[in-house]
Amino acid sequence: MHRFHFIEIPTKIDGLPDVLLRWREGIKPFKAGKDAFRDATIWLSVLDLAKRDCRETVCFISSNVHDFADNEGHNLHSDLQSEVEKLGLNVRFFRSLNHFNEVHTNHLNFLNKQLLSANIDCAFLNPSVLEGVRGIHCGYYFETFHRKVSTDYDGILNYDPLQAEFDKSILMFNVGREAKNEYSVWMSLGGEVLVEYLLDDEHFNFLVVHFHTEVNIIIRDKVIVSYEANYHEENSGLSIDDAYEVL
Repeated sequence: MHRFHFIEIPTKIDGLPDVLLRWREGIKPFKAGKDAFRDATIWLSVLDLAKRDCRETVCFISSNVHDFADNEGHNLHSDLQSEVEKLGLNVRFFRSLNHFNEVHTNHLNFLNKQLLSANIDCAFLNPSVLEGVRGIHCGYYFETFHRKVSTDYDGILNYDPLQAEFDKSILMFNVGREAKNEYSVWMSLGGEVLVEYLLDDEHFNFLVVHFHTEVNIIIRDKVIVSYEANYHEENSGLSIDDAYEVL
């Protein structure tokens, strides 16, 4: 999974000797006939950041392609790239935020709620959903339901989920890139559950409520290749919003 942190790096104020050396020798980003102290200071600041944590990749974003980039404006100038490699660092150049997004985020454009909902195999997930839903603690939701719900001697609510199935509603999702053309997706997937609950020792009602739980999938070459449902309480729950009784 790739994670990026955007930071504004401080100017390297103690780099004047290095700047003067680059100016005298005509080392990039200096060039003949141009005074580029500012560009040299920026570049040394980038290198200083990369040296502080050489295990990380530094993404250097600048519109100054003439002094920092190659002829195509897509990568570091060869002189700067050679310098980076000699120092054992990893610095990548991007001419704009749009350029950065083209490389690192636009490949996710195909992943949206519509695509996920259309391709989730509920027939595969539903046979095991009832067992998972039965493990969801739902006492809080029924306490907000203004009816008397009886309890047994241990204070446990007397309710029993009878049927449950996903309805492909996606409350939220997050995407991580695992490899080229392979992504992991965490979803909060919803559905409905038919619950039997006791009013007293002899009377009971049926109520259809909503549930949600965590479902993790792997997408490879734009095809879902694996599923894993997680009914942990912190990621799952029942809700009586829009619940309705069944006669």
